[in-house]
Amino acid sequence: MLRRIQKIEGIGSYHSARAGDTQFSDVNIIYGENRNGKSTLCDIFYSLRLITLN
Repeated sequence: MLRRIQKIEGIGSYHSARAGDTQFSDVNIIYGENRNGKSTLCDIFYSLRLITLN
């Protein structure tokens, strides 16, 4: 299971984002205003899932 993303860079609205001490658990809530990168983050999760399935 994915526990942490250290850095997202150059994807969508994430020019250079660091997670700090944030860790994922079994259930996570992602919220924010429009255009803050929620859908992009979900796309990143989907891409990571495809990589782990191969």
